[in-house]
Amino acid sequence: MSSVLEKQGEGGEHRPDKADKKTVTIKVDGEDRTVPKAKMTAAELKALLGIAPTQVIDIVDEDGTFHPVADDEDIKLRDGLVLVSHGRGGSSS
Repeated sequence: MSSVLEKQGEGGEHRPDKADKKTVTIKVDGEDRTVPKAKMTAAELKALLGIAPTQVIDIVDEDGTFHPVADDEDIKLRDGLVLVSHGRGGSSS
């Protein structure tokens, strides 16, 4: 017997409520990715997604503004979140 109660719709199909949703879909470098609904650091998220630790993750706002995220900074993963990864910028001599 499962300790998690599932709501059933007509015909017995599972109808997840928002409360039981354990994953979210985010867009990373133009691709939809399903990840746990959680809060994690940028470094943890890079490890989960297979992004090289040397890359930087930016959050892209609805208006197209890019916000770099430090490796130790928390990201709240939610449906529709848009992220891009890229190499760290350097200075030229």
